[in-house]
Amino acid sequence: MSNTMGDELRINLKKEFKLLKKNWNWIVLILIIILGTYFRVYHIDYPAIGYHNWKEVHYLTEARNFAKDGFFKYGFFIPTYDYFLGREGPEGEHPDSFPTTSILVGIVFKLFGTSLVGARLVSIIFSLGTIIVMYLLAKKLFGREDYALIVAFITATSPLLIFFGRQVQLEPIALFFMVLTGYFFLKWKENPTMRNIVLTSASFALAFLPRYDHFTIIVPILFIFPYKKLLEKKLWKQFAVAIIILLTIPAWLLYTKIVGDRLDTTIVPEGIQPSLLFNSAWWTPIQAYLRDNYTMFGVWLAVIGLVFLIFFFYKNRNQSNRFLLGFAISIIPWVIISAKYLKGHAYHQYPGAPIFILFEAFAILSISSTIGGFVKKKYRPYISYTISLLILATLLFGFGIVEGEIAAKNRVFDTQFVGLDIAGRYILENSQPTERILHPGHQIYGVMWHSNRKGLKIPKSVEEVMEKEAEGANWVFIYQWGFSIPQKYPDVWSYVTQNYELKQIAFQNVGQTSTPIYFLLKRGGSFNESNLNVMIQNKPTFSQEYEFTRGKQIINYINI
Repeated sequence: MSNTMGDELRINLKKEFKLLKKNWNWIVLILIIILGTYFRVYHIDYPAIGYHNWKEVHYLTEARNFAKDGFFKYGFFIPTYDYFLGREGPEGEHPDSFPTTSILVGIVFKLFGTSLVGARLVSIIFSLGTIIVMYLLAKKLFGREDYALIVAFITATSPLLIFFGRQVQLEPIALFFMVLTGYFFLKWKENPTMRNIVLTSASFALAFLPRYDHFTIIVPILFIFPYKKLLEKKLWKQFAVAIIILLTIPAWLLYTKIVGDRLDTTIVPEGIQPSLLFNSAWWTPIQAYLRDNYTMFGVWLAVIGLVFLIFFFYKNRNQSNRFLLGFAISIIPWVIISAKYLKGHAYHQYPGAPIFILFEAFAILSISSTIGGFVKKKYRPYISYTISLLILATLLFGFGIVEGEIAAKNRVFDTQFVGLDIAGRYILENSQPTERILHPGHQIYGVMWHSNRKGLKIPKSVEEVMEKEAEGANWVFIYQWGFSIPQKYPDVWSYVTQNYELKQIAFQNVGQTSTPIYFLLKRGGSFNESNLNVMIQNKPTFSQEYEFTRGKQIINYINI
C-alpha cells in the first residue's frame, strides 16, 4: 500500500511539475503584477498632499462634483473642478479633454462613497493592466517570452508608472488604451477581422480623447501598415467602421469648442514651440524628469537598445524592428508638439514610457545574448538569463553603482506638502459650503480637496480681493512659498491683516527652532504678526505624523 501511495505521489508531482513548466511564463507574470501592485498601493489612503497634488485634485474634485451634481448638469460630461484659473465658468465648469478618469471615479464615489482609496484604485487597476498589455504587445512583436517578461518587469517597476500609476489622473487610463491600440493593431494585421479593427480604433480613441499627447502609437503603426489592404474591397466596410469610431475625436473637440465659446474660454493647447529645444534652460528640467521617471541608467539602457536596433535593422527589416524604429521616431513629433508642456511637469513624459521600456528591454536582451554568445552553446541560456537578471536588479536597486528605480521612486513619494490636509479639515469644520479660499497657488490644491471648498489665487490688488469676497472668499491660506506676499503685494497684505484674523498656524520643530509652514486666516477681525507669540501662548498644540520612505515627520499646529 505504501508503494501505491508513493507511486501516486510521484505521478501527482510529475503532473504538477508539467503544469508549472507549461505555465511558467504566466506564473512569472503574476509575480511581476504582485510586485507592481505592492509598489502602487503605497500611500493609497494618504492625504492629497503629494507631488503634483494640483493635478490629482483637478480630477478628484471633478469626480466629486460629478457624483454630487450628476454628469450632465453643465453639458455632456462637462466637468467642474474646485479651483479657479480664470478659464472656467462661475462654478468651475470648463471644457476639457474627455474626463474618463473623473467619470469612472465619480461612479465609484456614487456607489461606494467619496474616498481616496476608491479613487486611486481606478488608476491602479489601469496601471496594472498596462503591465499585462505591455507583456502582450512585446510577445506579439517578437514571440519571445524572455523579452515580454523583461518588458513587463520594467513596466511594473518604472518610477513614472508607479507614482503616477496610482495618482488620480488621466494618464494611467490613456496609456493603457494607447498600448492596447498597438496590440490590437498587430492582431488585426495578422487576422483582419471586424472585431480587431473595432478594438484598435476604439482603443486609440479612448487613449487620445483624454490625453491628446498619446498619439505616438500611430507612428509605429504607419511603419508596418499593410497599405495594399486599402485596395481590398472586402475590407472597406472595416475601414468605414474604424473611421466612424475615430470621428468621436473631432466630434468631442468641436463640442468642447462650442462649450468654450459659451463660457468665453478655450482648451486649445498653446502653440507649438520647437525653438524651446534649442534653449539650454529647456533641457535642465527635462534631465531631472528623466532621472525621476526612468533613472539615468534606464535612459542609457534605452539609448543602447536603440543602437542595437539600428544595427539589427540593417540586417533584418522585419515587422518587429520596423515597429520599434517607428516608435523611436515618434519621439520627434511628440517632443516638438509637446515641448512647452514637457518642461513643465514630469507626467508629460507618460506617452514616452512604452518607448523607453521596450528599448530598455531590447538592450538587456541584446547585451545578455551577445555576451552569452562567447560561451559554449549549452551554457548560453544560463549566462544570458543571469546577465539579464543582474541588469534588471541593478536597474531596480542600483547597488551603489547607479541610482536605482527604488531610489527614484522614493524621491518622488517623499515630495510632500505637509499640512494641506490639516488646514483643509479645519476649513471644512468651520465654514459653509459656499465659502471660498484665497491661496498663493503652486502645489496648494490639496487644501481644496480636504476642505471640500473652492479656491482661487490671491489677487494682486485690494479691489480684486474685495470682488472675490463678494463671491464668497472668506479664507486666506498662506503656505511657505506665499510668505513673500507681504513684500510682493504690500497693499493686499495690509488689507488682509486689517480684515482677517489668524485661525490656525502650523510649524515644524527642528531642534530649538520652530519653522512656520502655513498661516490660515478668516475674514472678520485683524492680524498682527508681531503679536504672534502672545496669540499662541497657552493654546494647546496638536500634532500630526507624516510618513516618508526615510522615516516619519511630525508637524505641529495650533488653533487660535
